[in-house]
Amino acid sequence: MPPLQSSQRGPQKRQSILEAALLVFAHDGYSRASIDAIASRAATSTRTIYKYFPTKQDLFRAVIELSSARIAERHLALIRDHLSPPTAPAEGLTAFARAIVGLGDADDAGEWRVHEALLRHLNADLDNLPEDLVSTWLDTGPRPVAAALAARLQHWADTGELTLTDPDLAVALFGRLITPRALPGDSPADLEDCERWVSAAIDVFLHGYSPTGKPANQGGAHDA
Repeated sequence: MPPLQSSQRGPQKRQSILEAALLVFAHDGYSRASIDAIASRAATSTRTIYKYFPTKQDLFRAVIELSSARIAERHLALIRDHLSPPTAPAEGLTAFARAIVGLGDADDAGEWRVHEALLRHLNADLDNLPEDLVSTWLDTGPRPVAAALAARLQHWADTGELTLTDPDLAVALFGRLITPRALPGDSPADLEDCERWVSAAIDVFLHGYSPTGKPANQGGAHDA
């Protein structure tokens, strides 16, 4: 990874260190990543890094907060774009799910891949990290997004478009359903497989939560 070009000071210097650390931690993980590698990537010195972040854990925590907040901001924007009234559940949830799994605008795909790699390393390094770091990640990223999605599902329940009593549980089930996974013996899902997966996931979700027991965008197709 080539170093970032930076002669900035103050907040900009701190930000350039965070951007470099994000890439190094996502690539190497917490345990294997070195402050020397981050300094090289940020085109700065280890002394400067320790000026802003006294320990490696402090730097990693700040990176988790930065990356999680960015992804949460993207997801909250998708909720506003696709799930705001008067959008119907089937239309909105399909568009939202497609965007979440990367079937829509691909501009943020690289950022999402870096974040996913960071989370994989976070999970692998849990024994070497403070327990509250997971709470930092949850509070910065997943929980605000889940709360916003639950509010949208509750709105549809209030208007009679969905039938549910526990929006938080519905959010958790929705997240599990729309995440494409290769079936046993299959290769990793390609875009066409993801399209099929998302379509089927929305059908299953709406079968469970629509008042009629069928996806609103399918009409009577499932009666046959």
